[in-house]
Parts: sequence; C-alpha cells; structure tokens
Amino acid sequence: MDLSISEEFLLLAHHPVKGRFIVPDTQFSYGLIGALLLDMSYENRIAVEKERVILKSTQRSDNQAISEITQLMAESTKPLKVRHWLSKLERNFFRYKWIIIKGLESKRLMRIEEKKFLGMIPYRKSFLTETITRDRLILHIKNRILYQSASEGESVGILGLIEACRMERIITTDREELRSMRKALKEIIKSSPVADITNNVIREIETEIFAAMAASAAATAATTASNQ
Repeated sequence: MDLSISEEFLLLAHHPVKGRFIVPDTQFSYGLIGALLLDMSYENRIAVEKERVILKSTQRSDNQAISEITQLMAESTKPLKVRHWLSKLERNFFRYKWIIIKGLESKRLMRIEEKKFLGMIPYRKSFLTETITRDRLILHIKNRILYQSASEGESVGILGLIEACRMERIITTDREELRSMRKALKEIIKSSPVADITNNVIREIETEIFAAMAASAAATAATTASNQ
C-alpha cells in the first residue's frame, strides 16, 4: 500500500495498541508539518530556493491538508522562508493531524472513536486497526538505515524526520544499533539527491523544536522560581 510521508510519520508516531501518540507533542507537531511540506515537494508542488518556499502548482490534491496549505501559500504576496511556514502551519497542526488520520481510516489502517468526557464534552481518539503495516514500515526503515538497502528517494524524507524528531528508538532500542543508526542517518540524508529541500526542512524543524523546548524550560524555571 502506497503511503505518503505524512501518513508514514503519523503511523510511526502512534502507539501500536493504545489510542495515543508516543512522540512528544513538540516533535510530533513540527514533524507532521514538515512531513506535509515534504509531501508537497515530492508532488512537485513546491521547491525551496534560498531557504524560501516557491509554490509551483496550485492544483488541488487528494489530501485536503495539502490543498489547504497550497491555498495559503497561493495567497501569500511573496515567497516566504521554510521557517515561516513551519511556524504558521503548526498552529493548525490539530486540524491537519485529524485530516491525515481520516485518510488512514479510509485505507482501513486506523479507526476513530468518538467519546465524551464526563458524558458531556466530546473528543476523539485514534487507534491502529492492525499493526502489520506499521511493523513492516519499521523493518523497512531499519534495513534502509543499517544495511543501506535500496529505496526510492521519498524514503529519505521520513528518515530525515526520524532524525530531526529523535524517533530512532521507535526503530530500535538496541544501543549498538542506535549508535550506528544515528551516524548512518546523517550520511544517507547528506548524500541524497533530494538533500537540498530535505535538509532545509529538517534543519528548520530542529531549530523550531529546540526553540519551543527552550521556551518551555524557561517558563517552567520561571514558575518554579516564583513559587519559592
């Protein structure tokens, strides 16, 4: 089954059994937005020139999230930096996340359960309908990284996201493999024929994640100090 980068990223980040995600919120939100931008790149909708996103096509996509992002970019009066779009689109992360989940539900890979908190406040939870697809994806990625097995250019995007969002432990928990994996990831991304846009998006994701985590740590420290 063909899956987009954003679909693969979401499956990896989701708990295989429980109705939750196993990647911290900051990494997950920026990673998913980065995955959508990479999807757009592989569909030849956008390119990056001098760190700015160039919209190449305004054609509607089967992915509603991509269509909405395309419309936002089309309304911009000038090309803006990757960092701008990551920050702007991250504000709508919750909406894009559920669009992708609904797409995976239509592929029978996930299901959505409607619930109510205290019997009044509605909310949703997502679950994998099976774990085979996710397990195969993890095995494919592991082989791609550790054994340099051949793959299409699109796989480099998901590898870059795994590195930027520190998701290596989803692929393996073995210490020796983790060390080898982190080193191999950098080499694969660096030598990739799509490295320009991939590296740009990945670099900006890392920057945004670091900034968000630093701000959170500073806020926590300030709160602690004020309570002493």
